[in-house]
Amino acid sequence: ADPSSLVFCFDFDGVVCDSVDESSETAWRHAKKLWPELDLGSSPELYLAPMRQVRPVVETGWENTVLIRILCEAGVIGPKVERGPLGLGFDNLAASGYGSVSGGDSSALGSQNGAARLKTGADLIAEAVLSNWEEMREERVKE
Repeated sequence: ADPSSLVFCFDFDGVVCDSVDESSETAWRHAKKLWPELDLGSSPELYLAPMRQVRPVVETGWENTVLIRILCEAGVIGPKVERGPLGLGFDNLAASGYGSVSGGDSSALGSQNGAARLKTGADLIAEAVLSNWEEMREERVKE
């Protein structure tokens, strides 16, 4: 091949630049168009921190849109969001087998700078997504 016709493509996301917020906002906009029945809120702002937590599962860009839906159905932006088919929500994580928020469960405690802190509902949802991503993604792809 002629060397002048060679094209090299590099993916520096996460190495040279951080595009989590931009890809999350784009996914939020796509989800609003794809699923107008979902109450995704009026801004992607509330999804940015949870999307940063679940980012490690993303292999290709389309998965960001699926993650936005899962986070919405789990109640990341508020308790009035209807639960999805996997039943993820702040109030029923333990019942779904994806996590626990019970007082005696040490998994509900995190550590930050050596100090214990109570995990938020968003933390527990992120852990559920990270632990069960394959199942969650396949469920959404079927829809």
